[in-house]
Amino acid sequence: MNKKFLNLTLSAFFVAIMAVSGTILKIPLPPPLPSLSMQFFFSTLSGIILGSKLGAVSMLVYLLLGLAGAPIFTAGGGIGYIFYPSFGYILGFIGSAFISGFFHELIERKYNIISIKWLIIGNFLSLIFVYFCGVFYIYLIKNFYTESNISIINAMQIGMLSFMPTDSLWCVFSALIGNKILPLVKNYSK
Repeated sequence: MNKKFLNLTLSAFFVAIMAVSGTILKIPLPPPLPSLSMQFFFSTLSGIILGSKLGAVSMLVYLLLGLAGAPIFTAGGGIGYIFYPSFGYILGFIGSAFISGFFHELIERKYNIISIKWLIIGNFLSLIFVYFCGVFYIYLIKNFYTESNISIINAMQIGMLSFMPTDSLWCVFSALIGNKILPLVKNYSK
């Protein structure tokens, strides 16, 4: 199969699955917490499967479609979504895909292996980036837009601590699934 066609198809799949996981496959939580979704899982998996650049581009397309008005974020869509405290996570998904993909590419290039251990480590590094973006954005929006005046510790409690167990599982599951899918994708694109 043509590699460009496969990459385009997989990129479109990850954009679509991010939209589905943000709108349908979510668990609403009480405010101020954002909804619980599988979006972090799919952002890391896109990086592993598509690679750093294409994975990040697919997350950027998801972001741009949502900002253009498609109701694909957990609470809708449109340019006004940049004022939602949870928007930082969406920005973080771009970096998440890039970091997961880059770490996988680096290890594969250096050691010529695909290792679940290294995929998990790359996913946890991308999780740190997502939490940094999400918590920092919550802090900024709450303090400068809604004028709620919260501390960075409060922002961490709201945007990180309650999600750590689930997101840690997503890091592992994404690595396990990515490890199984990668050889199939590579064989299919030859």
